[in-house]
Amino acid sequence: MPGGRSGSRLVRFCLVGVANTAVHYAIYIALWFVVPYLVAHLVAASVAMAVSYLLNCYYTFRVPPTLLKFLLYPLSNLTNLALSAAAVYTLVEYAGVDSRIATFAGGVVAVPATFLVSRFVLTRTSLVVGGRADGGGQVGKEPSSAARRSRSSGNGC
Repeated sequence: MPGGRSGSRLVRFCLVGVANTAVHYAIYIALWFVVPYLVAHLVAASVAMAVSYLLNCYYTFRVPPTLLKFLLYPLSNLTNLALSAAAVYTLVEYAGVDSRIATFAGGVVAVPATFLVSRFVLTRTSLVVGGRADGGGQVGKEPSSAARRSRSSGNGC
């Protein structure tokens, strides 16, 4: 994959992140008036994650959504949470950075890894679960030339 293509995907991924943050905050504030704040946060985060999944499928990576990918997508959020938390802790405890700034910096630090995990989950062409390959939901799509060569070489099972 050429670097330019990956770079433009990263820019689109960041734009989706901005939209995702806006969706989360809008839902959170709307619900905050009628339900406890933690419930508002959990609902807003769940809706925002689903919106993020769809935007990343259609806009960032331009792949069709599938149930399997939707179920695996939260892995990218776990990656983001783990790396951003580690960065925030390190910045606050060892570098003396104000926690309000460290939270933002921790999120920025986590973006590249979150992008890579999201790209893996959403663009992987043969996620295998239970012995059945998920072809990305593209029924009837012609196999790539590399896949045709692999099959014709007699070394594939």
